[in-house]
Amino acid sequence: MTDTSGTINRGNVEDAHTTARGAGGDENKESEESWELRPPDGGWGWMVVLGCFLITVLIPMLAPCFGILFAGLLGQTGTSSTEVAWIFNTFMLVWKLMVLVVGPMGEEVGIRKVAFTGTLLAAVAVMLCSLANSTVSLFFLFSIAGGIGGGLSVGACFPTLAKYFDRHRGLANAFLMAGISAGQFINAPLIRYLQDEYTYKGASLIVGAIILHACLGAALMQPVEWHMKRVRCTVPPEGAHPLLSQPSSSRGEGVGEQDSGVSLDSNQENAVSVDAATPRRPSDVHLINNSHPSLPSCKHSTLTLASMDSENLAAITSTDECIQEDEEAEKDCCVRAVWSLVVRVVTNSLCDLKILRSPRALIIALIGALTLNSHFNIIMLVPFAMKAAGHSLSAAAWCVSVSAVTNTISRILVSTLSDYSWFSIKYFYMSGIFVLFSATIVWSLILKGELVWLVVTMGVWGIGVGIIMGLHNIAMVEYLGLDNLRAMFGTNSAMVGIGFIIIGPLAGVIRDVSKSYAISLWFLAAIIFITFLLWVAMPAAVAYDRRREAELQSDKELQPALSG
Repeated sequence: MTDTSGTINRGNVEDAHTTARGAGGDENKESEESWELRPPDGGWGWMVVLGCFLITVLIPMLAPCFGILFAGLLGQTGTSSTEVAWIFNTFMLVWKLMVLVVGPMGEEVGIRKVAFTGTLLAAVAVMLCSLANSTVSLFFLFSIAGGIGGGLSVGACFPTLAKYFDRHRGLANAFLMAGISAGQFINAPLIRYLQDEYTYKGASLIVGAIILHACLGAALMQPVEWHMKRVRCTVPPEGAHPLLSQPSSSRGEGVGEQDSGVSLDSNQENAVSVDAATPRRPSDVHLINNSHPSLPSCKHSTLTLASMDSENLAAITSTDECIQEDEEAEKDCCVRAVWSLVVRVVTNSLCDLKILRSPRALIIALIGALTLNSHFNIIMLVPFAMKAAGHSLSAAAWCVSVSAVTNTISRILVSTLSDYSWFSIKYFYMSGIFVLFSATIVWSLILKGELVWLVVTMGVWGIGVGIIMGLHNIAMVEYLGLDNLRAMFGTNSAMVGIGFIIIGPLAGVIRDVSKSYAISLWFLAAIIFITFLLWVAMPAAVAYDRRREAELQSDKELQPALSG
């Protein structure tokens, strides 16, 4: 039954596939009307946007605010730059690796449960950091526990949003990106204020309690199948489809969802279709009795021992033994079920890595890994570099906050503009890389200069970061298609995480050996420039994938002819 909001009951989805034919049965019609399910492109999707915004405001700020939150503790313990880099980059590694398993875990237990569990774990981990008194305890509490929680919660946001929106996907992504940078802008001075008022321990407890509010955002992540809309569509007659699908993008760059050029068997096998057997709400699920015979209940029996003979007593003893055996079997079954769940999640996560066989996917993953690693490590070094240059932590907080403001504005702007056909994701992305590279070099050269110019340069730096971060998720859909988003998103995050344990510690070693933060910043700027060259190679990768798809299609067409 169709409700007034435009959503449908999944129990009646089969009605969506009935065709509407004319009363006269005109045989000359070139097409027939039918129904299909499409994303709501609004509706409850905006509540999901609100939930994702709340999560991204509160949790991703842990990365850019790492130096501000833990600078006091790390300074008291005499932690070296290399050790600081290991703590931070291990946190990012765990975070990004957990994003790889978010998709498979969401298919098994539901994406809302995954996001809620991750949010709760991240909040508890930050609160427990108030008890840390060494780099080892901080490593396990923040890097491991906090990384797991952050990856599960934030990793569920964009894949969920992408399923809810089609025409307004860029606008929804703009709110998501705005949440990340707004959290950085708001929380950097807030954390500094909390440290001044309540010391490091009090600040950690309060920040963890604030993060706990993100659980409300996770609760809004309802499955998109609950809100799919039934719309009329036109089905072309048989044979009207082209042999090779064409790009659905009007930009002339990248590919659409039909022209991904990448086939993931694991995704196809595990794809969940919207059918009549799946209810729209959990309350629509009707419980059915399982096939196992049930034992008679003796818990509320009114029989007494005096009223029974020895045979009845023996029967009760036998029943008790059966109940005990059944409980043990149930425990074994639970253990096997959990183990089977873990195996399926790990297997599906590893199968998602097959997407790297596509040159486009490999280039996008490398670009994401190098740009994210570089800009996160730069923002992590800002407080330490400014303190070494004679500036205060309050000044560093202002630099971080101003970069967050420009970051927010540019993210919202480019994400919103990406919905228009004239917008070129490739060229705007490349311009963002150039701005980020140039601002990093300039900031390192004026590090010992006046604070106002440092703040201005960090503002320009934030513009470059905002352009890159605002377009990266959209570039995944543009070049790989929505069907491959889950695999691409998880694989990209895994490569980002691997980069954190290579690039970050290497930047720390360069700083310890050279005794100069400027040289470390130049190293990170050089890595950023490499991504510019990777974008130059993207057209060749797109052409290669299309040739490969054409060859595969040709082979499929020749097989029936040869077998005949």
